[in-house]
Amino acid sequence: MNKIKLLIFAPQSIHTRKWVEPFLNDNDFEVLVVSFDLGNREILNGLPAKTVKSKFGKFGYFFSVNKFKKIFDEFKPDLIHAHFVTSYGYIASKIGFHPLVLSAWGSDITLAEKSSLRRRIVRSVLNSSDYVNFAGEYLKDMAIKIGFDLKKPHDVFQYGVDTQNIVKYRKPIDDRENLIISPRGFAEVYNVKNQILAMKNVVEKNSTAKLFMYGGGDSSKAKKLVDELHLNDSVKIIGKVDQNTLWSQIGKSLIVLSVPFRDGTPLSLLESMALGAFPVVSKIPPNEEWVEDRKNGLLVDEDSPEEIAKAINLALENSEIIRSSFDCNLEIIRLRADYLKNIQKIKEIYKSYFKYRG
Repeated sequence: MNKIKLLIFAPQSIHTRKWVEPFLNDNDFEVLVVSFDLGNREILNGLPAKTVKSKFGKFGYFFSVNKFKKIFDEFKPDLIHAHFVTSYGYIASKIGFHPLVLSAWGSDITLAEKSSLRRRIVRSVLNSSDYVNFAGEYLKDMAIKIGFDLKKPHDVFQYGVDTQNIVKYRKPIDDRENLIISPRGFAEVYNVKNQILAMKNVVEKNSTAKLFMYGGGDSSKAKKLVDELHLNDSVKIIGKVDQNTLWSQIGKSLIVLSVPFRDGTPLSLLESMALGAFPVVSKIPPNEEWVEDRKNGLLVDEDSPEEIAKAINLALENSEIIRSSFDCNLEIIRLRADYLKNIQKIKEIYKSYFKYRG
């Protein structure tokens, strides 16, 4: 079989890189990544990639069809995998290329509820694709409400966690520190304020507990609140670190704290579960797909610092609840979110559409 010319049409994101890397040395594929010149430009370093500048930021999606069509025509792909429905998926649908594989990440579907125009765009893009990959069941359910045609070939999975690699960072429970890790960053959606407010209550009962906060974004408000609450000894604002450093830290911590107001399928939560950190997470549909309250984690009202604190204290003071989830959560990830298995799944999907096209 000739090499399949695969065009990955996606944002400059670590998620894009994770989708692409397994195909770089695969003799069955020739890969090109095409993206807007927006976001973390270093993400695409070392990848076969082309970018297009947008004079209008995200609004440039609507004016860039011809620019991308020129790149597509030069590469002559056998299939396109577009990531994110309302941007790259929209452009790919306007170009009219087939076969088109489409991945819905999260807010591209969830935010459609707020706008009739966005709903029409999402419905049109989903139904003009040949195959849709939803990152979570809740996204599929929302897409159906918007008007996704269930007869369209589709599946539900996210690329997942490299469990073979990540387990080397996973320390036994008895060797772990009294640490709570917040890995999500400092954007408003990640509910930073309530996490810090919760720690004020946590340290009153568990004085040795510490919260380490990681991720990108402006952390100045978080630092100011930590100062105001005199929590400098208990809350450490760290920011972005490399992936291995973060995994190493989570792998020696007792709890992962992830309480956003909304979310896609939370990869950092899946990684933390594989690493053995006990999940304390907001009670929203993406989390409920992975965490069953009081069985393999705790679900909390993200608007309540008191409830977040209560859940953290419950876990810290009842080691059995953490022990009972330790191996269970790793097994959940191995069964449902294993990176190598899911990449193999998408490879077979690509090959089936290549044969269909041929």
